[in-house]
Amino acid sequence: MKSATIPADPEAAGYQLIARLPGQIEGHEDQMWMTHRYADALRQAHALAGLSWHDCRHVASAICLDITTRAEAAAVLTNRARDVAAGTDPGNVTWDNPDAVAQALNIAAAALGL
Repeated sequence: MKSATIPADPEAAGYQLIARLPGQIEGHEDQMWMTHRYADALRQAHALAGLSWHDCRHVASAICLDITTRAEAAAVLTNRARDVAAGTDPGNVTWDNPDAVAQALNIAAAALGL
């Protein structure tokens, strides 16, 4: 479903979501400093550049889910990227730009190693 309110700068809104959402999840409040640094690394890598708000918010949400719940978050993000690029995304999301989404997820996975 498309969002009714589209931010003027979807990329900035996506980084903000990544920085703040994990700290709002019960039990992960202590990770706020880490998610802010991670969002800054993604911003510097232009991970979400050029994504529509639809794609950006779904990518940011997937990143938040994986970094807070997956022990091997980088591998999960890499697998997500592969599935999106192959058109076999198990979430059945209709992406506006699957290639850019796959690139964003791969950058997010690589940034976890920084």
